[in-house]
Amino acid sequence: MLAARALGYGTVFSQDSIPFDLIKKVFQIPDGYERIYFTPIGVPESWPESPAKKPLREFVVFEKFVKGIND
Repeated sequence: MLAARALGYGTVFSQDSIPFDLIKKVFQIPDGYERIYFTPIGVPESWPESPAKKPLREFVVFEKFVKGIND
């Protein structure tokens, strides 16, 4: 997904939003295969605005939890 974005493509992680029987039919997937996830790739009409980044201290723990920093 990161490589696709670096090349100007958009993608999304999808586990069950598209019925597997439809995916099997469109891509002619033979019986005996199962979907783990499906990643469609394309060129978006526009890119969404990126959300503000959180400071690392909000979600990274260095060796131990410290009250007031990562509690």
